[in-house]
Amino acid sequence: MMSSGADDSDPPENDRTGPEERTGTGPDVGPKESRKERRKKSSGTEGKDGSGRRGSGWREKKKFLYKYIKKQTDFKYRDTYFPYKFNDLRRIIGLAKQTFQEEPSLVECSPPAVVIGDLHGQYYDLLRVFNFFREAKGKKGDMKPGWLTQRYVFLGDYIDRGKQSIEVITVCFTLKIVFPNHFMLLRGNHETKAINRQYGFLQELEERFSKEQAEKLFAEFNEAFTYMPLACILGI
Repeated sequence: MMSSGADDSDPPENDRTGPEERTGTGPDVGPKESRKERRKKSSGTEGKDGSGRRGSGWREKKKFLYKYIKKQTDFKYRDTYFPYKFNDLRRIIGLAKQTFQEEPSLVECSPPAVVIGDLHGQYYDLLRVFNFFREAKGKKGDMKPGWLTQRYVFLGDYIDRGKQSIEVITVCFTLKIVFPNHFMLLRGNHETKAINRQYGFLQELEERFSKEQAEKLFAEFNEAFTYMPLACILGI
């Protein structure tokens, strides 16, 4: 079980949309319609909840991703590897790439928001942040996980140096896919092939996957990195 007290049941639809849709909790999102219009223009399509990625089977994909987030953020993985499957990672990388393609290089985020600097594979630190921002829900004393209560701006350098780069970047990618308006992921200098080939990311992939799988994941992660935004205006 997660340290937040969340169960493995499917989330109510209002939880899936992010903090701004939950009455009485979370910050005001700002001009939601303009954000919808920007996504619609960039993607050419728009689904029921305003995301340009809502194609065939999106509801099932989102259900899968939401459960995946809950499993990954179980505190038992703070110092041990999450058992990622090769095809699951490729699926997440592909969806993250599509999400970044819908954004400009300069993104916007309305305050308040939590700003997080270089994580460098320190997965425990990311879990601690989410744990800090938990909020009580209902009368039973259950806790809503911190990734559902705040907006976040990540300043890049998710990978290299630390021993759990895959956990850090995959959780961030998955949250970005499911809650695109609440997680702004900027590209750091370590999100470039020339650097993360030398400072640990490639080596971690090779330790946890076969050589062929590691090379494919390395290429696809770095392809997704090229579409990440470079800066964020916080305070609109």
